[in-house]
Amino acid sequence: MNRKEANKREDKLYQWIKDNLSVEIVAFTRNGGTRFSCADGVIVKEGEVVGIVETKPRDLSEKQFIKYGSWLISNQKVEKCREVSEHLRLPFYGLVWLVPDGVLYLWKITNDKGEYIVEFENRVTETWKNIDKTEKVKRVNSYFFIKDAKRIDKQLK
Repeated sequence: MNRKEANKREDKLYQWIKDNLSVEIVAFTRNGGTRFSCADGVIVKEGEVVGIVETKPRDLSEKQFIKYGSWLISNQKVEKCREVSEHLRLPFYGLVWLVPDGVLYLWKITNDKGEYIVEFENRVTETWKNIDKTEKVKRVNSYFFIKDAKRIDKQLK
């Protein structure tokens, strides 16, 4: 999947959330197909910003995802979002969309003081540097456990 496809998927996800849940996600400005921010957007409810969010559409079935047991995100991104959470006094959320099954998993990662409220594990692992998958890097990644996520039952296809 390239950036353009990822942006289309995120747009579909954001529209589905607006149509089916009591909130909407407003994406930060894209510039040339990329975003230059630590999070993907903000969560808005009844005209008020109530959180910041990182969204990840994944080409994994729910069965595959459960086998992994966790969601991986770079620790650098987690830390930057925690700082934004603290400064803006907004909670930080992670949202994974398992595209083949249309299932969503949601983690509330920080409270509105930027304090971590969910357990996660940091490990140095080798992963793709970005969505372009042209370069692998070793870095600290954070693993958020599926058991701590809220499964959103409504199907997104």
